[in-house]
Amino acid sequence: MPSNLLIVTSDTPSIDAINLMNQRDHDCILVIDEQRLIGIVTERDIVRAIAAEIHFDQVPITQVMTANVITLLESEAADSLKVIQQFNHHKIRHLPIVNLQGEVIRIITPKQIRDRLIPYDLLKLRRVEDVMQIRVIHAPPSTSIKHLANLMITYQVSCIVITQLQNQGLIQPIGMITERDMVRFQQLNLNFELTLAETVMTSPVIAIAAQDSLWLAHQQMQRHQIRRLVVTTAEENLIGIVTQTHILQVIDPSELLETIDILQHTLEVQTVQLKQEMQLVQTLVQQEARYHHLLDSFPEFVCCYTVKGSLTFINQAGCQYLGQSASELLGQSIFSLFPDHEQNLGLEQITHLLETQETLSYQSCLTEESNQQRWLEWTVQVIPDEMGQNWEFQAIGRDITKHKQVELQRQQVEAALSQSEAELRAVFGAMSDLVLILDEEGRYLNVITNNPHILYLPVDQILDKTPQEIFPEPLATQMLETVQKAIATQTTATLEYCLEIGGKNSWFSANISPLSSSSVVAVIREISDQKRVEETLQETNLALAEAQKLAHLGSWSYDLLTQEIQWSEESFCIYGLSSDHPVPTYEELLQVFTHPDDRELIRHRMEKALNEGQQFQQEIRIFRPDDSLRYLLIKGKVMRNEQGQVIRLFGTLLDITERK
Repeated sequence: MPSNLLIVTSDTPSIDAINLMNQRDHDCILVIDEQRLIGIVTERDIVRAIAAEIHFDQVPITQVMTANVITLLESEAADSLKVIQQFNHHKIRHLPIVNLQGEVIRIITPKQIRDRLIPYDLLKLRRVEDVMQIRVIHAPPSTSIKHLANLMITYQVSCIVITQLQNQGLIQPIGMITERDMVRFQQLNLNFELTLAETVMTSPVIAIAAQDSLWLAHQQMQRHQIRRLVVTTAEENLIGIVTQTHILQVIDPSELLETIDILQHTLEVQTVQLKQEMQLVQTLVQQEARYHHLLDSFPEFVCCYTVKGSLTFINQAGCQYLGQSASELLGQSIFSLFPDHEQNLGLEQITHLLETQETLSYQSCLTEESNQQRWLEWTVQVIPDEMGQNWEFQAIGRDITKHKQVELQRQQVEAALSQSEAELRAVFGAMSDLVLILDEEGRYLNVITNNPHILYLPVDQILDKTPQEIFPEPLATQMLETVQKAIATQTTATLEYCLEIGGKNSWFSANISPLSSSSVVAVIREISDQKRVEETLQETNLALAEAQKLAHLGSWSYDLLTQEIQWSEESFCIYGLSSDHPVPTYEELLQVFTHPDDRELIRHRMEKALNEGQQFQQEIRIFRPDDSLRYLLIKGKVMRNEQGQVIRLFGTLLDITERK
C-alpha cells in the first residue's frame, strides 16, 4: 500500500481520522479492512456530519464515511478522458485506482489531471464565462458556520462565498469558507453555532472577470494554490464562480468538439480578413491610380513637393501652365517657378507649415511660357507618411484671373451662411435649454442660452475654460470623460449631475453629441422637477412594499412572451426566500415549492385563465426551503394586447396560514 495514502481501519474514532487529515494536509482518507477498501472520507463527508451535529469523538469513522466507493482499474487509469468522465458522471473529486486484487494503488484528483493535461492553446481560446457556474451560494458575514455547513449540504457545493450588499443592489464578495476550512474548524473545536463567518473566513477572495481566458484562471489558481475563483464585474458585483472541475471540462470530448468549432471559425474569420486585406490593398492601388487620374482632370494646378522644395508630383493642368512635361518638371525646385522676391516667402511658408501643421492659403503670380501672368490662389497643407516622417506638401493653385465671379459667389455663400447662423441662433434663443460647443478638452468654445439662471457661472467666466477650471470634482472629471467618450465613439453620450445654483440644488441632464473629430455640442436641460417626481415615486413604491409586508400580501406577474416571473419583495418573504434570490421559474414553483396534491389544481386554474381570460383565485399549500408548510390564497387576472390576446397574468399572494 503506498505510503502517501492516508488509511485508517473501520474502528478508528472519527475525531482521530479528522486530526490525521489536518496534520497531513490531506483532503481525504481511506477506510480499509483486511486490504479491502470499504469507504472514503472527504471534506464533504465531514461537512455533512457537521451539519447533522454528529459528535466526532463519539462515533467511529464508518458513520462518517461514504461507502460503495467509485474506483477505477489501474489499466483504465492511463486514459485521462475516462478519468475525467468518471469525475463528471459521479460528481466526485477523488478516484481511487485499484489493481486486479482490489488493492488501492493511488488516488487521482482533478488537480492532478489539470496540472498534467490542460493544454495552453485550449485554455487561451476559452473564456471563464464559457464554463463558470452562474448560481453561486453566498451568505452575509453574520452567518454562523453551522448554517454555512447546512448550505453546503443543501446545495451540494464545496464552498460558500461571503458577501455584503452594496449600493444599487450590487453583491460584493469579501470572503470565502470551503469544505477544507470546515475540517480545520472541527479540529480547532470551534463552536459552530456561535462562530460567525466574518471571524474565520478567508479574505480577500481572488476574483477574475467573465471575459478573461481560462488560461489566466488556471494561472491564478496555481499562483495562489487555490481551487476556486469568484467571477465579478468591473463594479465587483458577484456573477459566478469557476473551479478546477470547470477548467477540466475543456478537455471533455464534447467540449473539445466545441473548441474545434471555435478554431475552425477563427480560421475562417482570419481567412476572410486576409482576403479583405488583399482586396483593400488592391482597392488602395486602384484608388491611387484613380486619384492621380482625377487630379489630372482638375483644371486647378496641383503639385506635391518635399521639404527642400523638390517636385514629386504635378498634374496636367500644372504642366500646361508651365509649358513643360511632368518628366521635365519632377525633381525641380518649386521655388524656381516663382519670381525671385517670392522664393524666400516659399521657404518661410514651409517653416510655418512644419511648426503649426495648419493649412496655409495665399496668392501668388505665375508667369506662363508665353510671359502672360496669371494669379493663382494657393492652398497648401502638410502630408506626413504613415510613420509621421518624410514630410511632403500638397499645393493646389486655383486660377483666379478668369474666375472673379467665384469670389462674388463665395461672398454670397458667406452671406447665406451668416443668415443660416442667425436663424439657428434664433431657434436656440427660443429654447429654454443651454447649448454649449466644447472641444476635446471640454473647453467652452461657445455658450448659447435664453435662460441664464441655469448657468453655474456667468458666460464671460466660463468661455475658453475647461470643466476643471469651472466645476468641483468629481463632476469636472465626469464631464470631461463624457465629452471624450462622445468624440471617441462618435455617438451621443449622456450625463446627469447636480449643482448648487442660487442657494439650492438643481439637477441637469446633458446630451453630448459629436460635432467633429475634436468637438461636441452639448444640450443641457434642467430636470429638477423630474427628479422630485422620481423621488416621490420611489417613496410611494417603498410605502407600497411596506404595506404589503404588514399585510403579508405579495404581488406577482407572469409574462407569457418572455416566460419571466416578477415578484414584489413580500412575495420572496412569503416563499421563505431572500429578496436577492433569483425568482423561481413557473415549473420550479410547481415542482419545488407547491404541495404535490395542489400542483395539478393550480396548473388547471392557470390554463383556464389563459384560455378563457377569466379572473381566478385558489388556495394552495407550499413548502418553504426550511420545509415549513404555508397556506396561500392566490388571485390572478389576465392582461390582453390590442389584438385581444392574453400576454400577461398578474395578481396577489396572501399568506393565510394563521387562518388555518
